Parts: sequence; C-alpha cells; structure tokens
Amino acid sequence: MRESTLVTHIRRAVERLGCSFEKRHGSVYGHGGDQDIFILVPMPHAFPVPVFVEVKVPGKPLTPRQEKRVRDRQKWGAVAISAWSVSDVTDVIEAIREHRYEHQRLSHDA
Repeated sequence: MRESTLVTHIRRAVERLGCSFEKRHGSVYGHGGDQDIFILVPMPHAFPVPVFVEVKVPGKPLTPRQEKRVRDRQKWGAVAISAWSVSDVTDVIEAIREHRYEHQRLSHDA
C-alpha cells in the first residue's frame, strides 16, 4: 500500500469519528521531519486535543529526523504518534476520549 492511500483511509476514519483532519505538506517554510497529519479531537466540556501523526507504510521505519520530531513533541506534552495503519490512529483517538492515552512507541512490529 502506498503512503498516500493509507493517509486517505486514515482521513475517512478520522472524519467518521467527528474529528478535524489536516494533511500537512512539506515546504521550505516547514521543519524537516514534521508529521504528515494534524488532527483535532473534540472533547466534551474542554478544548479539543491536537494530535500529530507521522504516517508510514508497514515495514518502513521512521527516519531519525522524524523520530526526533515525534519525541520532541511528546516531550512538550503533545500527542504525537507514528501510524502504520488506520487503527493506530483510531485507537489513539478512542484512548484520548476515554482519558487513557499514553505516549506511543516509535517503531512498528510488522
């Protein structure tokens, strides 16, 4: 599966869950290693929770720069994850909504 196909499937699932989805594109004004997707998870009686997602096809690891950006965001208290499947993202959204989210691993066991 191509990364763009996986992003499309993730977008559909995220929007079905009532979340905002933004595909981020690299540019000369961005930072290398920035995550591919920005999601806002609406929360009842609270501000929405931002989620940064680095999308990878199964079997492909994060680059060192991507890994550093995910760790940096997590260190700052943000929800930043790597995703090799739609369920990697939807599981995190459900965990956030149920107040049981914990920072995710950075590698994938294919």
